[in-house]
Amino acid sequence: METLSKEEANAMLLLTSGREIAVSSRLKSLQPGEALVVKRSEWKTKYAPSKIARRIEKQDGWKFRTGRLADNSGWMLQRLA
Repeated sequence: METLSKEEANAMLLLTSGREIAVSSRLKSLQPGEALVVKRSEWKTKYAPSKIARRIEKQDGWKFRTGRLADNSGWMLQRLA
């Protein structure tokens, strides 16, 4: 066991039960204007991460700009609102 400072605890990414995965948790922590880049080598599922952004848009009412990077090395997901 170890004790964490307030800053360390706030910086940790926590997952909840259910459909929450690391990418959706990271997307939910973005402020408007911030973006998340997901490298293709890090992504192991058959669907694109934009599917997760669409689910968050539908459930929470947020808006994202999503797309593949020009060099096809991954995806960018930017929170708009």
